[in-house]
Amino acid sequence: MSSADQSHPSGNKPLGKRARQKIERPRAILAAALDEFMLKGFWAARVEDIAAKVGITKGTVYFYFDTKEKLFAETIRSFSPNLASESEPIDKNRPVREQLTTYLAVLYEAVAINPDAKRVFHLLISEGRHFPELLDQYFAEFLAPALDRITSLITSGIERGELKSTGLASSPEVLIGPAIVANLWGIVFADRHPRDIDAILTTSLDLFFRGLLE
Repeated sequence: MSSADQSHPSGNKPLGKRARQKIERPRAILAAALDEFMLKGFWAARVEDIAAKVGITKGTVYFYFDTKEKLFAETIRSFSPNLASESEPIDKNRPVREQLTTYLAVLYEAVAINPDAKRVFHLLISEGRHFPELLDQYFAEFLAPALDRITSLITSGIERGELKSTGLASSPEVLIGPAIVANLWGIVFADRHPRDIDAILTTSLDLFFRGLLE
């Protein structure tokens, strides 16, 4: 659907230009901000340069986001992964290995492959010490549920006799490790020493399941 066909929230008539701008402009600002923060870091990034990328004034950016700090925080929130759709109950009729593989593939996509989510993770590593509340939020909304899901799946597999008892049930962070390595490799070394990220993740899953099954 083209922007001209976007409907009014009531569904009665198409949105006018000004109404569309009200919806689209903050998104455009945040996308430009993500590029600028990733390129220069929080402290060196300039709001006027972000505004220029969108074709607006610095004052317009501040109309939507009061401070540079709030702009950074909203950029992180907007492009952080959302795995809410992957939190359904464990399916008793599907093998745990299949469910765990599917979940980890989605998780790895969010950390190491999705361009925006990957850059958010990198920004949290490089700038997070200055924004501890954002680290806490990212952990609470993304990492903690992911770790809980992995633990539940492994525990379920052990209870069913599909997986052997292992320390991974109490250290699920190990299963996220390859995605973090792939993320950092892609950000730091992609231009000079490219690697097949999908192959890294596939090999990691194979090694993990060897340990869980043998």
